[in-house]
Amino acid sequence: MTQSLAQLCQALEQKVKQQWKPEQLANWMCEEYANTRIEFAESFDEDGDMLIAQCYVDSFSEEKSLYWTLVRQVIIYDPDKPDEQSDIYQLELRLQYPCTEDNQHFSEDSDWYEEPSQLEAFRKYLLNSTATQWCFSHPPKVTEVNLNRM
Repeated sequence: MTQSLAQLCQALEQKVKQQWKPEQLANWMCEEYANTRIEFAESFDEDGDMLIAQCYVDSFSEEKSLYWTLVRQVIIYDPDKPDEQSDIYQLELRLQYPCTEDNQHFSEDSDWYEEPSQLEAFRKYLLNSTATQWCFSHPPKVTEVNLNRM
C-alpha cells in the first residue's frame, strides 16, 4: 500500500486523539512501516525510509523531562525534478514524561532500522529496552505528533 506522509501523519494524530497507549501507538507505527510505502520515497538502499527510536533526558530546560520518540524518516524525491536534491522528512511520535527518581537515570538510548525486514530486531529492542518499557508502562505528560522537513 502507498500513502503520502501527510496521510500517515493524520492517521497517527487520530490514534493519539483516541487516547491510544504508547505501546499501541508504537506497534501501529511498526505495522505501518512494514506494510505501507511512502509516495516518492527513495529506495531502502538509499536509506530512503527508516525507523528510529530514541529515549533521552532533556536536562537543559527548567523542567527536566524524559522523552521517548519514534521517528519514521523518509527521503522524498520530486518525480518532476529528478536532478534536484531530495528532501528529508520526519514523522515523529514524541512522548514527554516528567523526570522522577524512577526514570532520570536512563542514559540516552537509540536504535535505527533501515528496512522492514529488520522489524523483528526492532521489536526485540523495544522489549529489551528498560527505558522503553518504563515509558510504555506510564502515561505520558504530553504526546505529540510532528511532521518536519529537515
